[in-house]
Amino acid sequence: MERASETRDYIRDTVWRMLNQRVERVDHLQAVVDGCRAIGQTDLFELNHDRVLEKALADSDIGVSDGFTRSMGDVFFWADYFERPIRHFKLHGSIIWFHRTLPEEPWRGWVVARSTTDDPYHERGAAGELLEFPADGRPVLLTGTFDKPLAYDSTIYADQHYRFHESLRKTDAVVVLGYGFRDKAINARLIGWLHGAPNRRMIVGHGDVEALVHGARFAIAGKWNRWIHDGRLRVIEKWVAETSWRDIDPGRARAARARADQDPLRPLLEELLDRQRRRVRSCIRVEAVGCPRDDRRGRRATERGTRSRRRAQRHRPRREQHRRT
Repeated sequence: MERASETRDYIRDTVWRMLNQRVERVDHLQAVVDGCRAIGQTDLFELNHDRVLEKALADSDIGVSDGFTRSMGDVFFWADYFERPIRHFKLHGSIIWFHRTLPEEPWRGWVVARSTTDDPYHERGAAGELLEFPADGRPVLLTGTFDKPLAYDSTIYADQHYRFHESLRKTDAVVVLGYGFRDKAINARLIGWLHGAPNRRMIVGHGDVEALVHGARFAIAGKWNRWIHDGRLRVIEKWVAETSWRDIDPGRARAARARADQDPLRPLLEELLDRQRRRVRSCIRVEAVGCPRDDRRGRRATERGTRSRRRAQRHRPRREQHRRT
């Protein structure tokens, strides 16, 4: 058991050190940045531990709230409170999250705090005092394949995944970028959400769709083609760096579906009105250009009127003679 714990810590430390690098480029996430600007209010859920998405949003002046709103000097403690319409969650933790104690609330034990410096071991409080050493000296993040879901119901992960479930229930469109569909718990939530209502749609972007489906869990791969056939799944065969928000653009489709959901007869009425407009336009064209059939009818009516007038003129003298006698 001790050997297993040491192996786990070694993996966590290796992941931490490899990801704790200076972020140089973030232009490959332009589709996410443009989407946040276009929608204005959305939830971002990621499984990465690094700070790439945070930097991309910050460099583009996109205001984001991550729930760490309780400030104490160099750190922000998790409060599960969000001040801005764009919310950001990290379902597998982060390399800048550490367990710390709140001096004024020692009864709470270890609380997750977000670090704002490059040295989490020497951060200071609001009064300039040196904060306690982070618990375990390691960041709060999940690694491994099968043990991650076991932690989803504990500490900060329970709050993060509750928000994930809550957000899914309120939306009808989910955009998935860079996810391999290997997490059984995440897959289960997506499947349950997609089958929960007929108007829900999932948009997946990936540069090698065949490899994606081949590597995904069977719970996803087994339903993939059926979802596409039913119109529940739309695939964008591009890598994230090549994808633009115009390729995704779920807002317009969502608005159309919302209008249709509010009034089920509206599409039928719009179709009938469109047919009526086409008829009116066709009548206008016939009236302006002229129709041979209409011309024949007009000539026949004129001829009938002429014959009637001639007949009346022939019989007029007889009527007048009859009146005199």
